[in-house]
Amino acid sequence: MKKDADSADIEEGAKASLIMASHLFNVDKLRLEQASYFTLNQGWRAGYYQPLNYDDAVYNRDAMSKAVYHGLFHWIVSKINTQLYEKSGYACN
Repeated sequence: MKKDADSADIEEGAKASLIMASHLFNVDKLRLEQASYFTLNQGWRAGYYQPLNYDDAVYNRDAMSKAVYHGLFHWIVSKINTQLYEKSGYACN
């Protein structure tokens, strides 16, 4: 991200990461970019996207990263617990 006075812009090197992340999450690249760098403001009749400032974009990026790590950690612990319960002979819920 490039720090600008009014908004956060995507650097050239980060575009490849954005494409890879959209592929891994199985979402459209444009949707991921909008979720990362824009906010949807609802007007009276229609909504419009407004660029986030640098600090809000960094906060948004960090929040998405935390959510991914939380889900991954939960999945790993669940798999380990399942294996341990199977080896011990107890029924797993």
